[in-house]
Amino acid sequence: MNDQPIKVRSQKKPLISIPEKVLSYGEYLPLLKIAEELKLDLLLSKSFSEKQAW
Repeated sequence: MNDQPIKVRSQKKPLISIPEKVLSYGEYLPLLKIAEELKLDLLLSKSFSEKQAW
C-alpha cells in the first residue's frame, strides 16, 4: 500500500506446513487440521526416523 511492502504471512513455520508447490490447496486444509489435532507429527516421529516420517 502506498508503495510500501506489507507483511502478509508470519515468518514462523508450523510443524505441518501448507504445500507450497500447488496453486490451490483448499482441499488440503481439512486434512492438515485433522493431522494437527491428532498430533500425527509427534506420533510419526516416535515411530519413524525424521527422514521416514516426512
